[in-house]
Amino acid sequence: LDPKLAAAFYFQARPMVSSGRPEEAVGLFQRAAEANPDDYQGLFFKAQTLLGLGREDEAIATYAEALRVIERHLELYPEDPRALYLGGMALLKTGEAEKALQWTRQALAMDPDDTLVLYNVACNLVVMDEIEECLDCLEKAIFAGGGSTKEWMDHDPSLDPLRDHPRFLQILQQFEEQE
Repeated sequence: LDPKLAAAFYFQARPMVSSGRPEEAVGLFQRAAEANPDDYQGLFFKAQTLLGLGREDEAIATYAEALRVIERHLELYPEDPRALYLGGMALLKTGEAEKALQWTRQALAMDPDDTLVLYNVACNLVVMDEIEECLDCLEKAIFAGGGSTKEWMDHDPSLDPLRDHPRFLQILQQFEEQE
């Protein structure tokens, strides 16, 4: 009802992605970004969704745009781990792998026990091919605070490179036994 309420567009878009309606999600993430140009999340998740749709050039351009907003945000809020780990992924996608790893590890150092930080840092690390560090974070996220559900992990495409990894399978089995 309120075209200026960015959160409404953002939170409407998130389930669109997981329910198989990514094209609609792209438009909603864009509307969220337009409604609040200072919030990096709409642009970041628009880029993620575009990448999932195979629209790589458009995704890279959107990651670059999101990164500019994230950098402005971090000037004001340098202790925001979410901006750092999402920014880390945007950096990676725009070709700055070394800085991406630095930002990702910085986010983890800021809040090493937060399950959301641990899980998202793990998702970054797997893409960066830092598998053992990724699994350390994932294991800590699951067993320290239950930051995820087995169902989410079973369907999170970020974790696809780990699907056959013996340690990942062991973590999933232990997690299932814990539930």
